[in-house]
Amino acid sequence: MDIKYKFVDLIGSSYRNGPVRFLPDNFSLLCANGNRLKYFDLKRNTSFTSEIQLKCNIIAFDINSTGTHAIVGDER
Repeated sequence: MDIKYKFVDLIGSSYRNGPVRFLPDNFSLLCANGNRLKYFDLKRNTSFTSEIQLKCNIIAFDINSTGTHAIVGDER
């Protein structure tokens, strides 16, 4: 199966080699975008940035196996 996705707006001015994680549905992913998390729905070709904003840039995050909770670490 040959799948090719084009990432749009993933590597912008605030993206600094942060982690990228697929959600359990395998059609969505989260990436650290500065001090917020950005959600991409690869099936519907949509994205949005979370309203929650940290004081520092996100350097690490992980999600639970059901995709309902995330733990986030910043530069502090």
